[in-house]
Formats: sequence, structure tokens, C-alpha cells
Amino acid sequence: MKFKPLDEPKLADLSDEHLIQHLVRARDGGDRDQFKRSIDLLVYRRYDHIVGKVGLKVPEQDVEDVAMNAITSAIGSFDFRGTTMGEFVSGLNTITERRIADYHRHRERDAKDERLGGDADEDSQGIEPKETDRETGGVALRMVVDQVISRRSAAHQTVIRLRIDGHSAKETAALVNEQRPGDGSGGDPSPMTPANVDQIFSRFKRDLRAAIEGSGGF
Repeated sequence: MKFKPLDEPKLADLSDEHLIQHLVRARDGGDRDQFKRSIDLLVYRRYDHIVGKVGLKVPEQDVEDVAMNAITSAIGSFDFRGTTMGEFVSGLNTITERRIADYHRHRERDAKDERLGGDADEDSQGIEPKETDRETGGVALRMVVDQVISRRSAAHQTVIRLRIDGHSAKETAALVNEQRPGDGSGGDPSPMTPANVDQIFSRFKRDLRAAIEGSGGF
């Protein structure tokens, strides 16, 4: 049977369970726009839940950062075929807890670095193996995030992906600077700073929220 897209009011009226079924049919039917709108709506419906969960364990000024990290991780972590709403919520809770743990782990590391009066040793500055979120799903579904990221420069894309992976602003700046080519002649680009990283990631989150809200009309 040929897939039939729904207009915005009908899409918004779907229950979460039916929305999951619809987005799977949209993907299988090759309707990228309908799939994107469906997954945007499903994830965004959980936004207040994620913010509330994060707010119990993270200082107020950082709640939105951690919540958006959880959302971007979730978008890329579910296959949805055969997934029930209970499984989705459970997986989303797991991802959110991981992003909260990442936040506190990096804060503790930065505080330790400051107490020592310098950066951590070389081994601790490398990119750690990422604990994958694919336990909760299968094929990566990163349409929304990738579309927003793709509009950035290569350097900014690297910054955003490192922050999504859980690296702190300080670690991200260090990693970006390590990866930049240079011959020591003085012609190297200006070094990335934690403040630059925060600014880049803040703009990304703002644009991501606008993309989610604009695509679904909610």
C-alpha cells in the first residue's frame, strides 16, 4: 500500500504509538519530509520531560545545554521498527542519564585541572571511546541534526559533534586546536577557545530548536 502523508493537524493528533508507526511507514515509503516531521514531533513532545529530569541533577544555567545534548543523541539512536512508546521513553531516559553523567564527569575533570594549575596529562586529553547509544535502537536517524550541522563550516561541525559526544567546551577547544594544521610559521588560524565553543554550540542549539518547532508547527 502506498504511503499517504498527513497534514500538520492530523499528524499532531496522532498518539505517540501511532506516530511511531507512521514515521516508520514514512521512512519505508521514502517520504523524508514526513519522516522528519514525525520524528521531530515525537522527540519534541518529550522536551519538557527531559528538561524536568535534567533540572533535578544539573544547575539551572546548564539545564538547556544538557537537555539538548540528550535530544540530539536520541534523534540518532532509534530505529523505531517494532519500538513501543514504553521502550522509546525508557531509552530516552537512559540517554538523558548518560548526558547528565557526562556533564558531571567533565565538570569534575575541569575542576581537577584548575586545582592542579594546568591541563590534565596527555592521556586524559585524548578522545575517549564513546559509549554508544545504539543499545536502544539500530540505524542512526540523524536527519534533523545533520541538516542543521551541515550548514556550518567544517571547523564548526567538528565543534558541534564533539560537544554532542559529551566533550566539555575546554576539551573540545583543545581537540580542535590539536587537529588544526600548522607549520609554526605564524600563519596558523586563531586558536579555538572554550568561549568560542560555547558560542558555536549555543547557536547550533538555537537553530536546532527553530528547525524542530518550524517543521511541526507546535
